[in-house]
Amino acid sequence: AIEREVKRMCRAFRGGDGSAAPKAWIANLGHGITPGVDPEDLKWFFECVHKYSAKGAVV
Repeated sequence: AIEREVKRMCRAFRGGDGSAAPKAWIANLGHGITPGVDPEDLKWFFECVHKYSAKGAVV
């Protein structure tokens, strides 16, 4: 589920959803994370962001 949502996010930020693509963007945690979040899930989120936000990445 994390990878799917990161791909969706990256696609939208690139303008793949029909919107105008920004030149740069920052993926963040919004209001933070709760104490119950699995650190491995957080690590996977950032790994996916790096993978799918890289120039030339296919999403």
